Amino acid sequence: MYLGRGWQTEPLADVVDERGRWLTGDVSEIYFDVAARELRFRAFGEKSGVVLKCELNGRTVGAIELKKGWNDYQLQLPVDTSPMNICDCCILYRRESDCISSIEIR
Repeated sequence: MYLGRGWQTEPLADVVDERGRWLTGDVSEIYFDVAARELRFRAFGEKSGVVLKCELNGRTVGAIELKKGWNDYQLQLPVDTSPMNICDCCILYRRESDCISSIEIR
Protein backbone atom coordinates (compact mmCIF):
# COMPACT_ATOMS: atom_id res chain seq x y z
CA MET A 1 0.00 0.00 0.00
CA TYR A 2 1.13 3.56 -0.62
CA LEU A 3 -0.39 7.02 -0.52
CA GLY A 4 -0.90 8.93 -3.76
CA ARG A 5 -1.86 12.57 -4.25
CA GLY A 6 -3.80 14.59 -1.69
CA TRP A 7 -1.96 13.84 1.57
CA GLN A 8 0.15 16.02 3.85
CA THR A 9 3.86 15.25 3.54
CA GLU A 10 6.39 15.14 6.39
CA PRO A 11 6.41 16.06 9.18
CA LEU A 12 3.29 14.39 10.52
CA ALA A 13 0.75 16.69 12.17
CA ASP A 14 0.23 16.66 15.93
CA VAL A 15 -3.55 16.60 16.41
CA VAL A 16 -5.10 16.20 19.88
CA ASP A 17 -2.46 13.84 21.33
CA GLU A 18 -2.00 11.77 18.13
CA ARG A 19 -0.01 12.14 14.94
CA GLY A 20 -1.42 11.86 11.44
CA ARG A 21 -1.62 13.25 7.92
CA TRP A 22 -4.13 15.88 6.89
CA LEU A 23 -5.99 15.24 3.67
CA THR A 24 -4.92 18.18 1.49
CA GLY A 25 -6.77 18.04 -1.81
CA ASP A 26 -10.22 17.37 -3.17
CA VAL A 27 -9.22 13.73 -3.62
CA SER A 28 -6.75 11.73 -1.52
CA GLU A 29 -5.52 8.51 -3.11
CA ILE A 30 -4.49 5.20 -1.57
CA TYR A 31 -3.03 2.49 -3.82
CA PHE A 32 -3.16 -1.13 -2.69
CA ASP A 33 -3.25 -4.75 -3.84
CA VAL A 34 -6.34 -5.81 -5.80
CA ALA A 35 -6.99 -8.67 -3.34
CA ALA A 36 -7.88 -6.29 -0.48
CA ARG A 37 -11.39 -6.70 0.97
CA GLU A 38 -11.42 -4.27 3.89
CA LEU A 39 -10.21 -0.74 4.58
CA ARG A 40 -9.65 0.18 8.24
CA PHE A 41 -8.46 3.57 9.37
CA ARG A 42 -8.32 5.96 12.30
CA ALA A 43 -9.51 9.47 11.51
CA PHE A 44 -9.95 12.81 13.25
CA GLY A 45 -13.01 14.93 12.56
CA GLU A 46 -13.09 18.54 13.76
CA LYS A 47 -16.87 18.16 13.96
CA SER A 48 -19.45 15.40 13.56
CA GLY A 49 -21.25 14.85 10.29
CA VAL A 50 -18.36 15.11 7.83
CA VAL A 51 -18.78 12.36 5.24
CA LEU A 52 -15.84 10.59 3.57
CA LYS A 53 -16.87 9.06 0.25
CA CYS A 54 -14.82 6.10 -0.96
CA GLU A 55 -14.38 5.20 -4.62
CA LEU A 56 -12.64 2.08 -5.90
CA ASN A 57 -11.38 2.44 -9.47
CA GLY A 58 -13.90 5.21 -10.14
CA ARG A 59 -16.91 3.38 -8.65
CA THR A 60 -18.47 4.56 -5.36
CA VAL A 61 -18.25 1.75 -2.80
CA GLY A 62 -19.30 3.51 0.38
CA ALA A 63 -19.41 6.55 2.59
CA ILE A 64 -18.50 6.96 6.24
CA GLU A 65 -19.79 9.72 8.48
CA LEU A 66 -17.08 10.90 10.87
CA LYS A 67 -17.70 11.57 14.52
CA LYS A 68 -15.98 14.43 16.31
CA GLY A 69 -12.45 13.63 17.54
CA TRP A 70 -10.38 10.50 16.88
CA ASN A 71 -12.31 7.34 16.01
CA ASP A 72 -11.75 4.02 14.23
CA TYR A 73 -13.64 3.19 11.04
CA GLN A 74 -13.87 0.33 8.55
CA LEU A 75 -15.34 -0.20 5.12
CA GLN A 76 -15.90 -3.48 3.31
CA LEU A 77 -14.52 -3.42 -0.24
CA PRO A 78 -16.25 -5.28 -3.10
CA VAL A 79 -14.47 -7.88 -5.19
CA ASP A 80 -12.77 -5.93 -7.95
CA THR A 81 -13.04 -7.30 -11.47
CA SER A 82 -10.52 -4.87 -12.94
CA PRO A 83 -7.64 -6.44 -14.90
CA MET A 84 -5.23 -4.03 -13.14
CA ASN A 85 -2.90 -5.37 -10.45
CA ILE A 86 -3.35 -2.26 -8.28
CA CYS A 87 -6.57 -0.68 -7.06
CA ASP A 88 -6.96 3.04 -6.60
CA CYS A 89 -9.07 3.95 -3.61
CA CYS A 90 -9.94 7.66 -3.49
CA ILE A 91 -11.29 9.24 -0.33
CA LEU A 92 -13.21 12.48 -0.89
CA TYR A 93 -13.62 14.82 2.05
CA ARG A 94 -14.35 18.31 3.32
CA ARG A 95 -11.22 20.44 3.11
CA GLU A 96 -9.15 21.10 6.26
CA SER A 97 -11.35 19.00 8.52
CA ASP A 98 -9.96 15.46 8.36
CA CYS A 99 -6.75 13.83 9.52
CA ILE A 100 -5.85 10.13 9.20
CA SER A 101 -3.44 8.54 11.69
CA SER A 102 -3.44 4.92 10.51
CA ILE A 103 -4.66 2.88 7.56
CA GLU A 104 -4.88 -0.90 7.31
CA ILE A 105 -5.84 -2.67 4.08
CA ARG A 106 -6.79 -6.36 4.42
